[in-house]
Amino acid sequence: MVELTMTQRQVLETLVTLYEEKKRMIKSKEVARILGKDEGTVRNIIVWLKNVGLVESRTGPLGGYIPTLKARELLRKSYSHPIAYGVVKLGDKHERVLNIISMEILNLFSHESAKALVKVLGDTSFAEKGMKTRIESIPKPRFIAEGYVEKVDNAVRQILVRITNILSIPEVRVGDIAKRNIIFLEGNQTLLEASKILSKHGIRGAPVKENNKLIGFFTASDLARAIARGLTPSDRVRDALSRRDIVTLNEQADIFDAISLMESQNVGRLVVVDSSNNPVGIITRTDILKLMTGLNR
Repeated sequence: MVELTMTQRQVLETLVTLYEEKKRMIKSKEVARILGKDEGTVRNIIVWLKNVGLVESRTGPLGGYIPTLKARELLRKSYSHPIAYGVVKLGDKHERVLNIISMEILNLFSHESAKALVKVLGDTSFAEKGMKTRIESIPKPRFIAEGYVEKVDNAVRQILVRITNILSIPEVRVGDIAKRNIIFLEGNQTLLEASKILSKHGIRGAPVKENNKLIGFFTASDLARAIARGLTPSDRVRDALSRRDIVTLNEQADIFDAISLMESQNVGRLVVVDSSNNPVGIITRTDILKLMTGLNR
């Protein structure tokens, strides 16, 4: 087994943490920033780790470093634990990330503030009381806890976090909560007709079809913008569409994927499709919020 110095181990652990979180090549400057070390020093250490088979690299603008299976096995044997099931992000402007190998939630149902006792891989000497903290599960942040460091035990690498906010995203299929009665609009309908349909069904938007093909999604915001642009109630829906692309998601997908897609596409609703790409429902941010807060029961 390769013997690592404390600094070499810190660099390798940080590289593993970043790779598991971001799922891409990691730059040496990213590792250096988290560890608060000189980038040249970190790069030299990574080159040594590469020479002993713990790191692979790729050159070019999209290049960087990734840990090998040998590196994961080395860390796993060293700690007799899985690499991690979560990460703790410490700090605000200069955030540092550590892998979590165990966590215990304290005082969750008492009148006192809930706390998380996390045991981590890596150096904790930089952590201090009051430091902003965010705990996330990996590879997907289905569980998130935010708060502040209350106490640090560097000898055993434990951090006690006072929790101010907890979010848990359940494993639920998009198709299980999507509204199945889709209300469609036609591209040649007037804005007045479209507004009456939205009002009648108590919805703020609907997909638009033309010649049996989806051409966009019409919303109340589109209607407001159309009026501001000088369009009249007799103008057509097709002329008021701000987006002519339909953002879709398969009904078998997880709601975590729905949240990610809404965020990346900057939309508040998705058209849910089946395996043949046929529309079968609509899911909105409100639907997901109700599920996560239990208000849909």
